[in-house]
Amino acid sequence: MTLFLGLITNVLILVNAVLARFEAIVVARNKTITGLSLTDDLLTFNLDRDIVDPVCGLTYVANINVKNRGDPSKTSDYCNLVYRYITNTASDGKTSKNVNVVYTCPGTPEPTDVDGYGSLDIKLILNAPSDFPRDQTQEPATLHLLNIHDAADLTMPVTIGYKVTSNSELIWQYINCP
Repeated sequence: MTLFLGLITNVLILVNAVLARFEAIVVARNKTITGLSLTDDLLTFNLDRDIVDPVCGLTYVANINVKNRGDPSKTSDYCNLVYRYITNTASDGKTSKNVNVVYTCPGTPEPTDVDGYGSLDIKLILNAPSDFPRDQTQEPATLHLLNIHDAADLTMPVTIGYKVTSNSELIWQYINCP
């Protein structure tokens, strides 16, 4: 019995150590950024294969790459972690990574797509409003980065950079991370 309790204690200590390694302060999902200006100091990730007319609940495949590194001293610790995570996990020294982008919104907190969260290792779950203003180019959102292999789990406020075409198509192009 003592051996069994000792084994359980050791397992719990190891699990706690692994979780502590990836610990980040979680930003509440209803907290977002407002009034973010586009400057050279802003870390910006490009979504390659723009997401056209995104539908809440669906999962998309995209390549996330660094559009603008910005000033690391002016970028939040969480955004700097995402930058290092994306660039350090990229293969062949590239500064990009293929990811599943999951769009969730109020009323649809989980994917409704038949593929669920997708098949790629890294998931970028973007929680944003279901309607984007047609007269703007950015919308506050919450980014939740997950990796199923190394247990990375980070949540932070971001903005989604988008455009509206002359055909009224909404196109997500990038993610600003302050």
